[in-house]
Amino acid sequence: MQKSIFISFILLSVSVFSQSEHQLSVFFETDQAILLENEQKKIDSILHQLIVTNIYEITLTGFCDDRAAENYNMELSKKRAENVNYFFDTFLKNKRILFSSKGHGEIPLDSLSLNNTIEQRRQNRRVDIKIITLPNNNLNQILVANVGDKIILENVYFEINRHKFARNTYAKLDSLTTFFKENPSIKFHILGHVCCRKIGSVDAIDDDTGKRGLSLNRAKAVYDYFARRGIAKESMKYFGMKADYPLGKGDALDRRVELQIIEK
Repeated sequence: MQKSIFISFILLSVSVFSQSEHQLSVFFETDQAILLENEQKKIDSILHQLIVTNIYEITLTGFCDDRAAENYNMELSKKRAENVNYFFDTFLKNKRILFSSKGHGEIPLDSLSLNNTIEQRRQNRRVDIKIITLPNNNLNQILVANVGDKIILENVYFEINRHKFARNTYAKLDSLTTFFKENPSIKFHILGHVCCRKIGSVDAIDDDTGKRGLSLNRAKAVYDYFARRGIAKESMKYFGMKADYPLGKGDALDRRVELQIIEK
C-alpha cells in the first residue's frame, strides 16, 4: 500500500452573530483511520490559538476516497471522525462542549479533473473540523463553565475602601441578573477579594462600616443586589476571601469579585 499524506491546514474565523467559526481538516493514509502525529499537531495548534473555555461546539465529519465498497467507506469515514473525537476528548476532558461526530462516506472523483486522481483522493481522505467559540465575556464564560470553575466579574467596581458600587457597575450587574433569572438551575458562590495584604492576615477595613470585612461586604453587596432583583437566595451564597488568593497580576485584579459555579 502506498503511504501518502496530503497536509493542509485551513483556519477561518467568521463572525456569526455573537459566535466565531473556526475550520480545519486533518488527513489520513489510504484505508487508515489512525490520526497521525503531524495531524494531531495541527489540532493542538488551533486549540492553543483559541481560549479553550470559550469553545461551545465541535462538529466532526469524516470522508473517504472513492475506492472500496460504499458500505466499507461509510464505516471507515465514521472511524476517522470517531478517532478525531477521541483526540479532542483527551485534550478537552471534562469541558462542557457540544460534540457531534459523523461519517459522510466516500467522495466521488471530479470528472473534470480525472488527470489528477491521486491528489483528489489524498484530499478526500480527511475529517473536517468545525469549532464554534463564544466571545470572551462573563455570560458566555458562565454558560460553558464546569462546576467548580471561578469567573472574575468584569466591570464590577466599588468606591475606594468601600462596598458601595461605582456608578458604571450597574449595567453589568443588570445583565448578570437577567442571565441568572433565565437560567435558574445555576447555583453559585460570590467571592469577594481585596489586595495589598499578607496572605492569612485579617480582612481590610470597610470605610462604610469602620470595621474589618471589606471583602465579605463587597461579596454581600453583589448578593443583595441580585436578591433584590429576584434571583432566588437559595441559588447563591457569599464569602469574603480577604487577600488570601492573589493572582500575581497586579493589585487591580486582586481587588475583585468572582463567581464560583456550584451547580448547573
